[in-house]
Amino acid sequence: MPTADAAARTLSGDTSAGTIVRVVMNQGPSTLRDSLNRLESAGLVPAHVALREPTLDDVFLTLTGTSGAVA
Repeated sequence: MPTADAAARTLSGDTSAGTIVRVVMNQGPSTLRDSLNRLESAGLVPAHVALREPTLDDVFLTLTGTSGAVA
């Protein structure tokens, strides 16, 4: 979907299922506000916005680069 691709480029994110844009933010609500402002400046309007806190698994994978599973 062209709009999702444009949003991903604007926010340096990636797309999933052609309509979902995922952006990793480290500064919380202020980064979300900035991202929404950037989309608005580009003439893009999101249909839905969700903010998700990282799980312990997300943090572990980010820090170690592995799942920790033993084969």
